[in-house]
Amino acid sequence: MSISIKTKISFLIVLVVFLVSTAIVSIYIVDELKEKKKFEETFLADMQKDVETIAYVVTPHLIENDYVFMNKLVSYDRKHSYRAYVLITDDSDRILVHSDKGEIGKVFKIPSAHPLETTRDHMVQRYSKDGREFIDVSYPIRAGELFLGTARIGLTNDWLLEEIVREKQTVLKFILTAAGMIFLGIILAVFIADKIAKPILLLKQMAEKVGKGKYDLNINIERNDEVGMLARSFNRMVEDLQRTTVSKDYLDNIFKSMINTLIVISPEGKITRVNAAACALLNYEENELVGLMFTNIIAENESRINEMLRDMIANDLSIHNTDMFYRAKDGRFIPVLFSGSVMHNNDGTVQAIVFVAQDITELKEVEERLRQSTEELEVTNREINDNRIKLQLAMNEISSLIQIVIDKKDVCVRFDNPNLKKCYEVTNCSTRDCPCYGKEPVRCWNITGTYCGGHTKDNFAGQRYACAECPAFREAASDPIFEIGEHFNNMMHILELKTKELEDAYAELKATQAQMLQREKMASIGQLAAGVAHEINNPTGFILSNMGSLLKYSDKLTEFINIQTDFLESFKSAEILEKLNEVRKKMKLNCVISDITQLIQESAEGAERIKIIVQNLKSFSRVDEAEYKMADINSGIKSTISIVWNELKYKVILTKEYGDIPMTMCNPGQLNQVFMNVLVNAAHSIEKQGELSIKTWNENGSINVSITDTGSGIPEDKVNKIFEPFFTTKEVGKGTGLGLSIAYDIVKKHNGEIQVSSEAGKGTTFTIKIPVVLGKMVTQG
Repeated sequence: MSISIKTKISFLIVLVVFLVSTAIVSIYIVDELKEKKKFEETFLADMQKDVETIAYVVTPHLIENDYVFMNKLVSYDRKHSYRAYVLITDDSDRILVHSDKGEIGKVFKIPSAHPLETTRDHMVQRYSKDGREFIDVSYPIRAGELFLGTARIGLTNDWLLEEIVREKQTVLKFILTAAGMIFLGIILAVFIADKIAKPILLLKQMAEKVGKGKYDLNINIERNDEVGMLARSFNRMVEDLQRTTVSKDYLDNIFKSMINTLIVISPEGKITRVNAAACALLNYEENELVGLMFTNIIAENESRINEMLRDMIANDLSIHNTDMFYRAKDGRFIPVLFSGSVMHNNDGTVQAIVFVAQDITELKEVEERLRQSTEELEVTNREINDNRIKLQLAMNEISSLIQIVIDKKDVCVRFDNPNLKKCYEVTNCSTRDCPCYGKEPVRCWNITGTYCGGHTKDNFAGQRYACAECPAFREAASDPIFEIGEHFNNMMHILELKTKELEDAYAELKATQAQMLQREKMASIGQLAAGVAHEINNPTGFILSNMGSLLKYSDKLTEFINIQTDFLESFKSAEILEKLNEVRKKMKLNCVISDITQLIQESAEGAERIKIIVQNLKSFSRVDEAEYKMADINSGIKSTISIVWNELKYKVILTKEYGDIPMTMCNPGQLNQVFMNVLVNAAHSIEKQGELSIKTWNENGSINVSITDTGSGIPEDKVNKIFEPFFTTKEVGKGTGLGLSIAYDIVKKHNGEIQVSSEAGKGTTFTIKIPVVLGKMVTQG
């Protein structure tokens, strides 16, 4: 039975279409399975490198507990749905940071894990949880041999399942398309037998090309019969294959998107293919690398590299994460983590060797910084130990200084600081008025009144925080030992100041006691003067009374003698007159008569002067009056001048200008003591002859008294000290230094003021202001 060519051609067409479809589907499925496995392995390798990178980068921050950096490190774009988590645990698997912050602090556990790959460093495990499949990639975090924790990235299988579903759908489409093509071929074969020979040959040729993977084909047969339909169907099939088959461009895009470098070399060692990451890292163009010997870009011994390639080909070996160096076009050495494997043809022969490398320059820098940090830590530990020894020595020295303070009661003891510098040199200060300027190194922070920065500063106790920031203090206390020493010195300085305050208070107390004794003494003198005045006043009264009577009697006797002389002369007896004149001349009666009246008058005047002096002395003492009363200050000055006149009359020319002043409530005796002290000091300041002027006036509700002398004056540096107890400008033994101090207190008790202006060699003026108080008692201080 013969079969027609039409049948044969139809059968042949159907068979070819079926075979072609089956071959394409088979090739695609096999190729897809290979690519899928390779894609999964590459993807997991990338995840291993990512988690290893995290482990290297996080090491110094984990040591320093830098959680801010670690939280940023584990955060990621959630659009990458294949990442389930990124986390870092400590050495007991407690989660320190997690991409899901709600998991922080929990213990990380993997239920029923199935290890996929385990090395000394990496561990890849597959496990199920909550109905989902996960892959956990982990890498230990170490500092030298010290285990610190683990870095982990968790992946879901969603991406792989999605790829499988898509591939199944694609295969189904291919099968359906192939079935449709077979069915269409059977239908068309019946009608195109007579015209199929040439188109069949063309279709055969095209099918062969398609079988070789060339899909950019188009059969141009302008026919409307079965052959034309078959040609158009074939063209549509090729277009479908182009859309549904992984193309070279797709693979190229995968290579371009890889972060790590990919270099493929021939078994002879020539580079046949590179990705964009390799070109960028090595600074080559792709056409410059392709055809170049692999040893030209490896910074290793050429014979060693060739031996490694021979071993890999001969023994089908792979290398994993080996530290090597690439040599860039500009000669730079680039550290990389190097992995490589042999790729075979279907017949088992070596097709190529594929090398993947990760740039670990930053990791090397991190390792170097970690090494430096370790060395610095060792240095720091040594410094701490040295400082501990220094601290012990310093504490021993301070302890001995404290013992000296306790034993010898010496608050001037100080800790010797070799870092103490001249503050004006450290701060570039040019304030010459500062107490520290131009001197040997001093602790300026202990000196009140320094002018740091143009502003007056208190001592360290008052300006502690400002002085603590001063460069001079910071340099002096730069070493912790010297800082402790300076704190000790500051404590001793404050103790010295407090001791000085106690000594000053004790001296002031003694001065106050001396003033009280002086006042008691003055009160006793006043009482004594009052008593003496009283005792002198009585006989002075007798003398004055008797002198008056004696003057009357002498007048009468003189009158009688004159009458008697006139009567005897009336007898005109020459002998009697002669004898009488002789007796008169012999007794010098004429002189006696002429002098007796003058003598009595002068005696009466002397007695009157005694009376006035006694009254002034009594007025000066005021022991018979209340302490405060209404008094005339002019009268008090006059009585005081009478008392001290003996100190004044031989040295000064006294000028008095009493103004019209009102009476005021005061203690006249105390004010007289003030005037007496000022007048006596004025007299003592005049060596031979000078002038003394007293002036009183009323102004602004105060009685003003000025006493001006032309004496030696008071030096400018001593004017402010004259009212201090026991201060005197007189020679030793000639002054107690209490007169003006007592005068100052008396004036202040009257709510007044006492001022002094003086010029050395020209004189001094004391101005005393006493407020006018009428009709009431002043408060006694």
